[in-house]
This record gives sequence, structure tokens and C-alpha cells, in this order.
Amino acid sequence: MKKVLFICTGNTCRSPMCEAYFKTLGGNVEVSSAGICAYDGDTASEQAREVAAEFGGNLSHFRSRRLTPAMLAEADLVVTMSTGHRGRVLELMPEAEAKTILLLGNRDVGDPFGAPPAVYHRCFEEMKTALDKLYKTLT
Repeated sequence: MKKVLFICTGNTCRSPMCEAYFKTLGGNVEVSSAGICAYDGDTASEQAREVAAEFGGNLSHFRSRRLTPAMLAEADLVVTMSTGHRGRVLELMPEAEAKTILLLGNRDVGDPFGAPPAVYHRCFEEMKTALDKLYKTLT
């Protein structure tokens, strides 16, 4: 079973939405998420919970986690939302370089934190296309 770890800043918006969506796809993929500056135990943002529910995901019991080297070591694939996140991953564990990618390939996913629901929807739609492609390569 492949283990995929999604990384963002606070682990309350982008990476939880990715995690929740990947879980709806089923298959032989274990998925989790974390944040480089997360506070352990925060809930997903209200807007992220709403967007997740719209595509069948569930973030009602989600709790944020701060990224650790152990999480990176366990993952088969680390997917970051920005080049800054990728840089922090490699600071924590340089040997994770070969398995760490940027979700959108050559550009960052904008952070919707604190924005209105429409921004969260646009953010998710942008990520969804890349997530669908990624899922197909893993299954």
C-alpha cells in the first residue's frame, strides 16, 4: 500500500482537503496530511469542512498535525502545496528529495486561509485536477 503525505502550512485548509478527497477515491492508498507550522489538534477550517462535504469528504473529526521527520520517513510520496513547503520538507529530511513533489508541478497552490468560501472552492477545483492525475499514477 502506498503512503501519501500532503503538506501545507497550518494543516487546516489545503492539505486536509487533499486528504479528504483522496480518501473518497478508495483504492490501495493510505493518505494523511500535516503542516509545517501546524498546531497539533486544530480542526479544519469551516470553509475546508464545507468544501470537503460537497465532494463526499468528511473533515468533521479531522485534527491538524505538525510535520515531523518520522512522518516523512514513513511516506512513500510527499506532496507539497508550495515551493516553500518543499524547502522546509528538505530542511527536515534532505533524503526525502526524490519522493517530494509539488502538487501543481511548477507552481504553488494559493493559501485560502481566512478567505471567503468561493476562494476555497476555487482552490479545491485547482487541486482536484492534479489530485485526480496523481491518483491515477498511484493506482
